[in-house]
Amino acid sequence: MAVKERTTIALDPEVKREATDVLERMGLSLSSFTEICLRQAVRDKGMPFTPSLRPVRSDGYPVPPTHDAYRFERSKSTGNIVLPQEWDDPADDIYDHA
Repeated sequence: MAVKERTTIALDPEVKREATDVLERMGLSLSSFTEICLRQAVRDKGMPFTPSLRPVRSDGYPVPPTHDAYRFERSKSTGNIVLPQEWDDPADDIYDHA
């Protein structure tokens, strides 16, 4: 087994506690998780995750993304999604129903 080098990092105590709780339930120590992330960063030549500014709920969990289909109006008569007029392609007019 390779010799390990001891490293010190500064963490927010609450973040450390929450992360440690999650990792322990997964059978990992904070040290193991850190090494996994660092090895992945070396292998991928980049971060092992995509940082984002996703909105979070009051409990700290991310707000699930809203799919575009939920943003469109629905036809009152059929309930079908009505796409914006600028998306209309004249070439497909033969498929339009009156």
